[in-house]
Amino acid sequence: RTVMSGGPRKLVVLADELGLPELEAIYFGVNASKATATKVEDLVRISGDIERRMGLRNLDFYIRRAIVQSVAFAYEQVREQLQQELGAAVAAMRYALILNVAAQHAKAGEVLDKAVQAYRSQLAPDHPTLLEALQLQSSTLASQGRSSEAREIAEQVLKLRQANVGAARGVDAGAALRALAQAQANLGEVLSSMGRQEEADQLHAAALQTFGKAFPSGDHECMA
Repeated sequence: RTVMSGGPRKLVVLADELGLPELEAIYFGVNASKATATKVEDLVRISGDIERRMGLRNLDFYIRRAIVQSVAFAYEQVREQLQQELGAAVAAMRYALILNVAAQHAKAGEVLDKAVQAYRSQLAPDHPTLLEALQLQSSTLASQGRSSEAREIAEQVLKLRQANVGAARGVDAGAALRALAQAQANLGEVLSSMGRQEEADQLHAAALQTFGKAFPSGDHECMA
């Protein structure tokens, strides 16, 4: 099944529901003509928007996957330009996110390996950007069934995120807390995939508590 299964009308309805009118442009620019009609900066933004909105359960799973696969195709067409504008490692991270959503976990893992290697050669072991890449690598490994490797990386990231929280001050403290919550949730997901549900539940509860500390007034949509 592809986006075409519902026709342009269904695509427009989906675009409205997601709040992404650009989806129609992706469809006609990539699926129909096999040519990338979307600008590089729009593609990067749209891919991020799709990633953030993939949790909407009322949307057809196969339609969503087809859209993301279309974006992945477009990404391949402009990869060199993306690398020039964003840097190879950053472009690889964004591409891996798209591949994961499209359930191409093995390919995402290959892309991430290169990104992590590049970051390790340039950044400190506790640099937030490297930790973000490692966290994505962990979840990707878990999706491939490589849970032991995923757990080892997730635990490493969690330990470093905890240290960063202790050192953060002011505005940075909130960002450090949010990153810690993500690391806790990520390790929880990995443990859940290993059947260690009790430990996973504890980490998910801890993640919610940590996230609450980052927004003590409850001023965030996730806290509603």
